[in-house]
Amino acid sequence: MNEQSQSESKAYPNQAALKLGIRRYISAAFEHEAAFMERFAPTVLGELNECYMASERTRVVFVLDTGQHVGDYIRTDEFMDWVDFILDNAEVSHER
Repeated sequence: MNEQSQSESKAYPNQAALKLGIRRYISAAFEHEAAFMERFAPTVLGELNECYMASERTRVVFVLDTGQHVGDYIRTDEFMDWVDFILDNAEVSHER
């Protein structure tokens, strides 16, 4: 392990949990794509293709019906709040 990796491991001791959390948010965007598109890209005629989270903003890439790729950014905190809401409601509907 190089020196930078060692210092990053010390700074983020629970790196696996962090990665799992990020994966949870990104997966939710694809699993609930119709709701995602309605909320964050209501005028886009196409589908979600890529999603990359960062601390302040999340980059999303869409493939339009024409085949063109279009990228945009959304606020990460807004995206995370939306995912939490969607997943909380999905859990409640499964309990019924």
